[in-house]
Amino acid sequence: MTKIKLKKVAPDQPTGIDSTFYLTEDAGPENVSVLVVTFAGEYPDGSLGNKRADYMKAVAVYGLASFDPDAVVLDFRDLSYRWGNSLLGVFQVISQFCDQEREPDEPYFPVAIAASEKCMPGLSSLLVPADMDKPENLFENLDAAILYARKKAREWLDY
Repeated sequence: MTKIKLKKVAPDQPTGIDSTFYLTEDAGPENVSVLVVTFAGEYPDGSLGNKRADYMKAVAVYGLASFDPDAVVLDFRDLSYRWGNSLLGVFQVISQFCDQEREPDEPYFPVAIAASEKCMPGLSSLLVPADMDKPENLFENLDAAILYARKKAREWLDY
Protein backbone atom coordinates (compact mmCIF):
# COMPACT_ATOMS: atom_id res chain seq x y z
CA MET A 1 0.00 0.00 0.00
CA THR A 2 1.26 3.46 -0.91
CA LYS A 3 1.67 5.90 1.92
CA ILE A 4 0.07 9.23 1.09
CA LYS A 5 2.20 12.22 2.00
CA LEU A 6 0.67 15.31 3.53
CA LYS A 7 2.07 18.80 3.52
CA LYS A 8 1.04 21.17 6.28
CA VAL A 9 -0.59 24.31 4.86
CA ALA A 10 -2.13 27.46 6.27
CA PRO A 11 -4.03 30.28 4.61
CA ASP A 12 -1.95 33.32 3.73
CA GLN A 13 -2.62 36.69 5.26
CA PRO A 14 -1.60 39.11 2.56
CA THR A 15 0.50 42.05 3.66
CA GLY A 16 -1.25 45.39 3.72
CA ILE A 17 -4.51 44.26 5.30
CA ASP A 18 -5.57 43.49 8.86
CA SER A 19 -8.77 42.37 10.53
CA THR A 20 -10.26 42.50 14.01
CA PHE A 21 -13.41 41.06 15.58
CA TYR A 22 -15.69 42.84 18.04
CA LEU A 23 -18.95 41.71 19.64
CA THR A 24 -21.45 44.19 20.97
CA GLU A 25 -21.23 44.08 24.78
CA ASP A 26 -24.92 44.60 25.31
CA ALA A 27 -27.69 43.01 23.28
CA GLY A 28 -29.69 46.23 23.12
CA PRO A 29 -33.47 46.28 23.33
CA GLU A 30 -33.58 43.73 20.48
CA ASN A 31 -31.64 41.18 22.60
CA VAL A 32 -29.29 40.21 19.77
CA SER A 33 -25.54 39.82 19.31
CA VAL A 34 -23.79 41.71 16.53
CA LEU A 35 -20.34 40.78 15.27
CA VAL A 36 -18.31 43.67 13.89
CA VAL A 37 -15.53 42.59 11.54
CA THR A 38 -13.13 45.42 10.80
CA PHE A 39 -10.80 45.48 7.84
CA ALA A 40 -7.99 48.01 7.56
CA GLY A 41 -5.37 48.61 4.93
CA GLU A 42 -5.22 48.77 1.16
CA TYR A 43 -7.35 46.82 -1.30
CA PRO A 44 -5.53 46.93 -4.66
CA ASP A 45 -7.59 47.75 -7.75
CA GLY A 46 -9.15 45.04 -9.87
CA SER A 47 -7.73 41.52 -9.86
CA LEU A 48 -4.74 42.68 -7.83
CA GLY A 49 -7.11 42.61 -4.85
CA ASN A 50 -8.08 38.95 -5.28
CA LYS A 51 -5.82 37.60 -2.53
CA ARG A 52 -7.08 40.23 -0.11
CA ALA A 53 -10.68 39.36 -1.00
CA ASP A 54 -9.90 35.68 -0.33
CA TYR A 55 -8.47 36.61 3.05
CA MET A 56 -11.50 38.76 3.87
CA LYS A 57 -13.86 35.90 2.95
CA ALA A 58 -11.97 33.50 5.21
CA VAL A 59 -12.03 36.02 8.08
CA ALA A 60 -15.78 36.59 7.67
CA VAL A 61 -16.60 32.87 7.76
CA TYR A 62 -14.23 32.32 10.68
CA GLY A 63 -16.02 35.06 12.64
CA LEU A 64 -19.46 33.67 11.84
CA ALA A 65 -18.46 30.13 12.82
CA SER A 66 -16.60 31.20 15.95
CA PHE A 67 -19.03 33.70 17.43
CA ASP A 68 -22.44 32.64 16.01
CA PRO A 69 -23.82 36.20 15.88
CA ASP A 70 -27.36 37.24 15.02
CA ALA A 71 -26.02 39.86 12.57
CA VAL A 72 -22.72 41.10 11.21
CA VAL A 73 -21.34 44.55 10.47
CA LEU A 74 -18.50 44.74 7.98
CA ASP A 75 -16.47 47.75 9.04
CA PHE A 76 -14.56 48.99 6.00
CA ARG A 77 -13.96 52.53 7.33
CA ASP A 78 -10.17 52.01 7.46
CA LEU A 79 -9.98 50.10 4.18
CA SER A 80 -8.88 51.94 1.05
CA TYR A 81 -10.95 50.46 -1.79
CA ARG A 82 -11.68 51.90 -5.22
CA TRP A 83 -12.77 49.00 -7.39
CA GLY A 84 -12.56 45.25 -7.84
CA ASN A 85 -15.40 42.74 -8.09
CA SER A 86 -13.73 40.10 -5.91
CA LEU A 87 -14.82 42.05 -2.83
CA LEU A 88 -18.37 40.87 -3.60
CA GLY A 89 -17.18 37.43 -2.50
CA VAL A 90 -17.21 38.60 1.13
CA PHE A 91 -20.96 39.19 0.91
CA GLN A 92 -21.52 35.99 -1.07
CA VAL A 93 -19.67 33.79 1.42
CA ILE A 94 -21.70 35.23 4.31
CA SER A 95 -24.88 34.42 2.42
CA GLN A 96 -23.66 30.92 1.58
CA PHE A 97 -22.80 30.31 5.24
CA CYS A 98 -25.93 31.83 6.79
CA ASP A 99 -28.68 31.60 4.18
CA GLN A 100 -28.23 28.07 2.83
CA GLU A 101 -31.46 26.78 4.41
CA ARG A 102 -33.41 30.01 3.89
CA GLU A 103 -37.02 29.73 2.73
CA PRO A 104 -37.99 31.88 -0.31
CA ASP A 105 -39.94 34.44 1.74
CA GLU A 106 -37.59 34.38 4.75
CA PRO A 107 -35.36 37.43 5.36
CA TYR A 108 -31.67 37.15 4.56
CA PHE A 109 -29.10 37.03 7.36
CA PRO A 110 -28.53 40.67 8.40
CA VAL A 111 -25.37 42.33 7.12
CA ALA A 112 -24.63 46.03 7.56
CA ILE A 113 -21.65 47.96 6.24
CA ALA A 114 -19.77 50.87 7.75
CA ALA A 115 -17.70 52.84 5.25
CA SER A 116 -15.72 56.07 5.01
CA GLU A 117 -14.51 58.33 2.23
CA LYS A 118 -11.65 55.82 1.76
CA CYS A 119 -14.07 53.27 0.31
CA MET A 120 -17.60 54.68 0.05
CA PRO A 121 -17.47 55.58 -3.68
CA GLY A 122 -16.06 52.18 -4.61
CA LEU A 123 -18.50 50.26 -2.40
CA SER A 124 -21.44 52.27 -3.69
CA SER A 125 -20.58 51.47 -7.30
CA LEU A 126 -19.98 47.80 -6.43
CA LEU A 127 -23.17 47.24 -4.44
CA VAL A 128 -25.73 49.50 -6.11
CA PRO A 129 -27.38 49.18 -9.49
CA ALA A 130 -26.92 52.29 -11.63
CA ASP A 131 -30.54 53.41 -11.14
CA MET A 132 -30.41 53.41 -7.32
CA ASP A 133 -28.86 55.52 -4.60
CA LYS A 134 -26.92 53.71 -1.88
CA PRO A 135 -28.18 50.49 -0.26
CA GLU A 136 -30.11 50.78 2.99
CA ASN A 137 -27.45 48.77 4.84
CA LEU A 138 -24.51 51.06 3.96
CA PHE A 139 -23.58 53.67 6.60
CA GLU A 140 -20.87 56.24 7.26
CA ASN A 141 -21.26 55.74 11.01
CA LEU A 142 -20.47 52.50 12.86
CA ASP A 143 -23.15 53.06 15.52
CA ALA A 144 -25.80 53.54 12.82
CA ALA A 145 -24.67 50.32 11.13
CA ILE A 146 -24.90 48.41 14.43
CA LEU A 147 -28.37 49.81 15.19
CA TYR A 148 -29.54 48.78 11.72
CA ALA A 149 -28.00 45.30 12.17
CA ARG A 150 -29.75 44.90 15.54
CA LYS A 151 -33.13 45.83 14.06
CA LYS A 152 -32.70 43.46 11.10
CA ALA A 153 -31.41 40.69 13.38
CA ARG A 154 -34.58 40.89 15.48
CA GLU A 155 -36.69 40.66 12.30
CA TRP A 156 -34.57 37.73 11.08
CA LEU A 157 -34.87 35.88 14.42
CA ASP A 158 -38.61 36.55 14.72
CA TYR A 159 -39.42 35.21 11.27
